[in-house]
Amino acid sequence: MGSGAFSINRNAAASTAAKAAEQPAPEKVLVFDVDRLTCIEAEMSNVSQWGCRLTSANITLLGKSIGIRIGNDPHLRAATVTSITGQNAAIVFSLQQDTGISRREEPRRPVSLPIVISDREGKLRVTGRIIDASKSGCRVSAEGLNRLPDEVIIRVLGMPRALVGQIMRREGDEAGVRLNWEAVRDLAARTQKMARAAT
Repeated sequence: MGSGAFSINRNAAASTAAKAAEQPAPEKVLVFDVDRLTCIEAEMSNVSQWGCRLTSANITLLGKSIGIRIGNDPHLRAATVTSITGQNAAIVFSLQQDTGISRREEPRRPVSLPIVISDREGKLRVTGRIIDASKSGCRVSAEGLNRLPDEVIIRVLGMPRALVGQIMRREGDEAGVRLNWEAVRDLAARTQKMARAAT
């Protein structure tokens, strides 16, 4: 292998290591299922203002409603399990509580993006705008939001991929939405499969 190739590989490895260093280390937590009365140890990662990811070999012991104990905090953080894939669970935090997790919020950026919001079946639709956004969520403004369920599909005009979100808070014609990127990838894969089958 030439020295040029070695230099490229070394730079790529350094870049990968730098990106890994930017990610906070997973935090060990206790997770309680309030309905099944089970308790498991898990690692919490990908923490944002909206939720996190829990990883555990016993993740399937969890139902929908859970409480997360972080460190030595005597209080539990109320949360909801939205999906389980393998040993990972996607978690949405309840907004009624304020713990140390809220201090890790991602920066929001004001935007003005035209959108169409619908239910999963596309039977109910409203038009509006995303008015601020972060990596894990956004705030939308649209008339008729109260007609939509909590789980919605957001189509940004001009973007090829639809977004899947969970409405976490409603305030009149505005709502805070947590984006579910796993569901976005699943939806994109299904859409591509249907397109190939139609040709």
